[in-house]
Amino acid sequence: MVRGGTILKVVFGLAVVLVVAVVVLVATFDLNAYKGRLAAELGRLTGREVTIAGDIGLALSLTPTIAVEGVTLGNAAWAGSEPMVAVDRLEAKIAVVPLLSGIVSIDSLELDAPRILLATNAAGQGNWALTPAAKPAAQTPPAASKSEPTPEPTPDPAAAQSTAAAPVSFDIRSVTITDALLTYKDGKAGGPPTTLTLKSLTLLSEGAGQPLDVDLQGALGARLLGLSGKLGAIDTILAGQPMAVDLAFETDGLSGTVKGSVAEPLKGKGLDLAVVARAADLSDLAGNSVAALPLDLSTRITQDGAAYRLGDLALRLGASSVSGALRIDPAAKPLAVTGVLAAPLLDLAELLPKRPALSGGGGGAGAPGTSSGRAATVIPDTPIDVSALVGLPLRADVPITIDKLVLPNGIVLDKVALRARVAPGKIGPADFSTALGGGVLAGVVSLDAAGAAPSLALSLKGERIVLGALARDLGKSDLVEEAPLRLSVDLAGSGASPHAIAQRLNGTILLDVGPGRINNALVDLIGGDVLSQVNGLINPFAAKQSTTGLRCAVFNVPVKAGVLTWDRHLALETDRMTVASTGSVALGPETLDVGVRPRPRDGVGLETGLGRITQLFRVSGTFAKPYVDVDVAQALTQAVGTAASLGAAAATMGGSVALGQIAGSLLGVEEDDPAPCLTALGQKAPPKAASQATPGTPAEALRGVLDSVIGKGESGEGTTQPAETLKNTLDGLFKRQ
Repeated sequence: MVRGGTILKVVFGLAVVLVVAVVVLVATFDLNAYKGRLAAELGRLTGREVTIAGDIGLALSLTPTIAVEGVTLGNAAWAGSEPMVAVDRLEAKIAVVPLLSGIVSIDSLELDAPRILLATNAAGQGNWALTPAAKPAAQTPPAASKSEPTPEPTPDPAAAQSTAAAPVSFDIRSVTITDALLTYKDGKAGGPPTTLTLKSLTLLSEGAGQPLDVDLQGALGARLLGLSGKLGAIDTILAGQPMAVDLAFETDGLSGTVKGSVAEPLKGKGLDLAVVARAADLSDLAGNSVAALPLDLSTRITQDGAAYRLGDLALRLGASSVSGALRIDPAAKPLAVTGVLAAPLLDLAELLPKRPALSGGGGGAGAPGTSSGRAATVIPDTPIDVSALVGLPLRADVPITIDKLVLPNGIVLDKVALRARVAPGKIGPADFSTALGGGVLAGVVSLDAAGAAPSLALSLKGERIVLGALARDLGKSDLVEEAPLRLSVDLAGSGASPHAIAQRLNGTILLDVGPGRINNALVDLIGGDVLSQVNGLINPFAAKQSTTGLRCAVFNVPVKAGVLTWDRHLALETDRMTVASTGSVALGPETLDVGVRPRPRDGVGLETGLGRITQLFRVSGTFAKPYVDVDVAQALTQAVGTAASLGAAAATMGGSVALGQIAGSLLGVEEDDPAPCLTALGQKAPPKAASQATPGTPAEALRGVLDSVIGKGESGEGTTQPAETLKNTLDGLFKRQ
């Protein structure tokens, strides 16, 4: 009879022999002999070529460790020959017991120096979409003979059970990736690839169904990047179920959080993420191109098909803030951006970086009067660089309302409405309007760089703009009172520089100013020496009075091929003077030839005599060097009237007036215009000029008039000594022999 202890010894001995046999089998089993079959099976599962260039190692334990070296996964056929994934070394510790329950339990997975290339083609298809290859068709058994009936297949319960086995689930406890390089190429949008360098990435989980703890240290492009937080469980992610997101990030000078969910994480679809970002100094991110200001940003990112929506958008930069919503469609070509924005305050004076002041009093290269290889111009002749606009891969249409807009020069605009339109090679047409001086200024501007030279078009309309109110808004309430302004500007031109555009400018300019008072110091503030001289000639009372009563001012001038030409379409009326002008301004050569005819109103003491000579002057020269001179032709005409006034000491008043009228007829002097502003606006005909009735030169005509007035006939006798003296003086002036 066999004793129980003996049986136990035999069983134990057999177990030991079996274990030893398994150990010997595993120890002597060479997995490398099956690399080809393993790579082929992985290739069938992924639909890509898989290669295993290195060795496969196996360390035996209850959690065997498998190590593989030199693994590559091929790319999509359209993505080129570079592999989608290449790993120097992969090591995995897999628990054996859970495999019996259909669970792949990976205690740890380590990837060393993986290089991952993600890309999309022109249709937006990603290379990460894997399609398993079809299994090879099973061999067809030989057909049965006609004499033998074909047997009915007998169901195999075991086979059916294995076919309907539950899907394999994954339980990954730890993933560690070191020295990884992730590259993304957008074949639809184009542009340079985006690179993410991972110094280390660690994913930890406490078990199946538990969230992943994430810790990432790396660089996005040239910027360091840190990421930490939690993601949804790996088994739910691999099953295509929604993934929870709760992450914090930090890069150079910028930090924030991302919270929400992704409905289809494996496809990158169904985003619903709340993003918050902060920066203590924006210039740390964008360099000196922006001002050093704190940044706060928050938005909710969702998806609308292939487009992304940035809802509940709130951006604060310094004192400025913007809110609203944007829709960004990267699938559109070019990138499409639409939305609506609103800003309580947009302070460009604060947002734009301060430019260093030019040293040396503006005498650098390119300043008026200097030489930098060609003649200097007042209108900048620096080429306009539109290369960035031409290559801009963006089409945007975003209206924005701004309660208060502060321009770089400090001017404040209220109730600004702007509709910004941008397309490749083009800005605009951008519509805008703003409250200004109690009225409204509206316009449209566009810049088209698609042609051989950039073309610029500008349209402005202004109604009920009170210059006095505008001056108060600028803190200069003492300069102008009242003076309502109506303006209409339509200009268009093309050229490679501002000067070239001005040289080809066409359109119209209308400025119509109503009654008010102007501080005489405004002239000095605006224009310096030349305008001060003009002001003294137009308004002889400026030295005695601090302000001038303005009745109207009009500038109604066409522009053709860069030349402004007008005939009595520039006018000014004050309480004491009327001013009419005829002249031209050429923007190309930057020259001006402007005749100005100021005339005193009746009763101010300058309407007769020597005072009338002050009415005759021209502004000539260049923009850089203008000057004021006497209008010789008009001065000669007015000299006749002055001579008549001097002769009044010995002649009757009627004779003096008659002399002025005769002289005006001889030299073509036009009639006084009591309402030059109406003439400039085209609301009344200009005054008529007297015909030149007497042939000969102006000098001969003048002598004839004087001869007739002082009574010298055939006898040659003069009747009035002062008049004779005047005649003799003029004879000497004109060198009469």
